[in-house]
Amino acid sequence: MVSLASVILFFLVVPAIVAFVLGIIALRRIKRRAPRGGRSLAIAGVIIGLVVALGGTAFDVGVAYFATHTTSYDDLAPGDCVKRPNGEVVLLRRQSCSGNHDRQVFATLDDPAGDSAAYPGRTTLRTFAESECLLRFSALATDVPNRADLGVFFLVPNQKSWENSGNRRIVCMVGTRDGSSLTQPLPLAAR
Repeated sequence: MVSLASVILFFLVVPAIVAFVLGIIALRRIKRRAPRGGRSLAIAGVIIGLVVALGGTAFDVGVAYFATHTTSYDDLAPGDCVKRPNGEVVLLRRQSCSGNHDRQVFATLDDPAGDSAAYPGRTTLRTFAESECLLRFSALATDVPNRADLGVFFLVPNQKSWENSGNRRIVCMVGTRDGSSLTQPLPLAAR
């Protein structure tokens, strides 16, 4: 994603800035000399250069924001906080744990299947993840206030991720059962 922004910056924004500057130079030279035409082309160069430069810059800023505030679920670590995922997860939006946040990662583990094992299926992975995450939460959550209001959630790899990149990562998270935000980091230290 960042490489796309770099390509757009180099091949779109930089030439647009050059077109803008050259258009301004052309307008000044045309103004000094007797008008022989070309003024409308110079104005078009300035306008197009400015619009493309601003649009490309806005796109690059958006990509940079997206890249710094999202992460792949298999890059999460205990203590990370994220927005509640919807549907099949590819990228998650990071949130600060010190303010309102939806989920807090408390453990990560890899499915015990070997590297050459076939995808066991989503139901099998979810059953394994549920039991392991609940077990780990019980061990970690001894000092958590309002523990009964919390639920354990997990993310498991899909078949494509399992087969193409060897991803076996299971992410265990905690959040409120009613979907309201957590307001502070929970005292969950991975052991």
